[in-house]
Amino acid sequence: MEMMREHVVSIFIMPPSMEELRRRLCGRRADDAAVVEARLKGAAFEISHCEAYDYVIVNEDIEETADRISNILRAEQMKTCRQVGLRELLESRFPLED
Repeated sequence: MEMMREHVVSIFIMPPSMEELRRRLCGRRADDAAVVEARLKGAAFEISHCEAYDYVIVNEDIEETADRISNILRAEQMKTCRQVGLRELLESRFPLED
């Protein structure tokens, strides 16, 4: 698992509040009240562990949230540890003189 860590970016997307999560879940009308309550309880537990993630995004607006995720992924791709062939590129274009 630790070996995979360098290849993984974890993003926790959370609602603005438990009240808003309840409103969203109820608004879908996909689950009965008992299922909604169980999901809220599960969400509270998950939110209490959000600091284990690399990034946390509060999902107030879906388009803004999507932009933030995209920005995170772009930035992560630019990390030197993820740029395959970077050393070869540097050596070929910027040779060190002895």
